[in-house]
Amino acid sequence: MTLSKKTSNLQPLNELPFNRESIRRVSPSWIQDVQVFDVIESTNTYLKDTAPLSSTLVAAHHQSAGRGTHQRSFYCAPHEGLYVSFSVNEKIDFPISLVIGASILSALQDHGFSPKIKWVNDIMIKNKKVGGILCEKYTHGVIVGFGINVNVRSFPPELRELAGSLHEFTHDDVKHLELCASILNHFTINMKHPRRVQHIVNQYLVHHQQNVTIYHCMKKYTGTLLGINEAGHLLLNTKDGQVSFNTTVQSIELNHD
Repeated sequence: MTLSKKTSNLQPLNELPFNRESIRRVSPSWIQDVQVFDVIESTNTYLKDTAPLSSTLVAAHHQSAGRGTHQRSFYCAPHEGLYVSFSVNEKIDFPISLVIGASILSALQDHGFSPKIKWVNDIMIKNKKVGGILCEKYTHGVIVGFGINVNVRSFPPELRELAGSLHEFTHDDVKHLELCASILNHFTINMKHPRRVQHIVNQYLVHHQQNVTIYHCMKKYTGTLLGINEAGHLLLNTKDGQVSFNTTVQSIELNHD
């Protein structure tokens, strides 16, 4: 792994969207350490490798090997996205991927966007993915990671129809630091209030109350997507009755019949 705390020649230091001091200032009190890198392979990987005993937040201006679920790569534009991971050492009685998902949704709402969550890791605006979530267990707890395309001006050709940036939906720059602060504030509230998370996710869940097909554990299920219950399980109403799923669902596809 190659890490660097030095500022690259991509952008002058005084023009970077955030630094360690500013991130520390907006972090909640339960975050005990903050580290900021100009370039890092992956903020999640760094936390897994260092395995901090206390709650630690890592932010980066660029990830050279950003990743999502199932080790899929996550496109990262230098200095144009928000790439953050933090460790949580206390037990949370709700799927933590939904807690951070609801927090991102609320933060984007605060900034005037109309986001959706596509089960369970994709943050969408107008059918384009603007952010992703990756939560992983590690030695002392759970790592919560997210990446948001904040002011990305262009994507590789293969992603242009699929990926989006907050900038294109406002035609204005979004402040990385303000968005990060809002997400962390909402997470601090949501981690203690699972019913609030349930309400937010159901309100903004892609294909909610629509006829879908769910692929899970090599099986296919078809029915009406009911949303999540009090335990954070996804509910599907099929012809054979109600089926619940955890966050490891492989995919959900809309039925057009």
